[in-house]
Amino acid sequence: MRVLKSIFIRAAMCCFLIAAPSVSAADINDVVGLWRDEGSILWIQRDDATLQARIIAFRPGELNYLEGEEVSWPLGTPRRDDQNPDPLLRERFIMGLNMLTNYRVQDGRWQGQIYDPRSGNTYSSTMKVDRKGELQMRGYIGIALLGRTQTYQPFDPCSEYDLVVGKEFAPLAECASDGTPNH
Repeated sequence: MRVLKSIFIRAAMCCFLIAAPSVSAADINDVVGLWRDEGSILWIQRDDATLQARIIAFRPGELNYLEGEEVSWPLGTPRRDDQNPDPLLRERFIMGLNMLTNYRVQDGRWQGQIYDPRSGNTYSSTMKVDRKGELQMRGYIGIALLGRTQTYQPFDPCSEYDLVVGKEFAPLAECASDGTPNH
């Protein structure tokens, strides 16, 4: 009986040690801040018990409508939410658009819906900061296993970046004279 108990305890400890690395070391508030990927900067803010994620920068060629694009807006004007399935929302500018709805902490992580302005689709979503300090945003339909994860790095305004920040968000992306972020 002692041998079985000893084997059971060792097996339980092995299972714990194998599962432990998958447990997030990050706090739920770690998602708040500025994050960037290769084509945008997101500003994630907490609004009471929910989150907002606003697009505050794009690649230079994606900021405005360009020649050759078939759109109903004049060339050179800022991009709008023209893929939105709701015609009343198609005039909204993408710069500054909040992409999250009903984003709340559930089961120890952020969950809700995320809107993709490129496609006009809304997906179920989860968000967390992983052990490497990267923001992981997962969008999916149905079950999370069948979704896609977008990874964002912490944004450092004092480093070089080839993105155009919206005028109203410029103070967030400025580097102070002492080399520290202004936000």
